[in-house]
Amino acid sequence: MIVWKNRIIGHGTEKPEKLLSNPKNWRLHPKIQREPLHAVLETLGWIQDIIVNIRDNDQWSSADRNIHTVVDGHLRIALAIQNDQPDVPVKYVNLLPEEEALALTTLDPLAALAHTDKEKLDVLLRELPETIDIRLQEMIADLTKKEGLYAGNDIKTTDEECQTEEEDTKTYFCPKCGFEFATK
Repeated sequence: MIVWKNRIIGHGTEKPEKLLSNPKNWRLHPKIQREPLHAVLETLGWIQDIIVNIRDNDQWSSADRNIHTVVDGHLRIALAIQNDQPDVPVKYVNLLPEEEALALTTLDPLAALAHTDKEKLDVLLRELPETIDIRLQEMIADLTKKEGLYAGNDIKTTDEECQTEEEDTKTYFCPKCGFEFATK
C-alpha cells in the first residue's frame, strides 16, 4: 500500500496584493464566472482557501528556494484586491516545480470530470433561499437548463411570458420545485 504524502504544511492569512498570480496559470476567468463568485463571496464569505506553494526546502536550487506561488485561487485573489479585502485565507503546500505544474494542470479539470446526481441537485435547489443575488440566479438557471432538470416548456423563456415591471427582466420558473429565477 502506498501512503499518500501530506503536502499541506500550514494555514494562515495573507494580504491579497502580496499573492502574485502564478505566471503558469492557464485558466482565464470570464465575467460569467467572476460575477457569481463575487456574489458567493459577498453572501457566504470565505469557504475555501487560496493554495500557495512555498518552496523552502534545501533540496531545491537557490533560484527555486523561497518562492511563493499561487496554485489555486487566482480569481478569488483578484476579487479580494478589487474589493479592498484586508486578508485572504491561505493553505500552504510544499511542492517541487514539476509537482506545482502537475497541480496547476489537473486541479480544475479533475473537478470538471464529476457527474451530476440530478436528484440531489434538485433537492439542493429546493433548499436555496428565496432571495438570491441576481448573479447567482443566472448561474443557477443556466445550471438547471444544462443539467436538463427543467427543460423544454417547463421553463418560461419568451419575452411575452416573462416580462415583468422592470424592462429587460426575464423570469424563469421551475414548475418542479417552484423556484423562480429573475434575470436582467
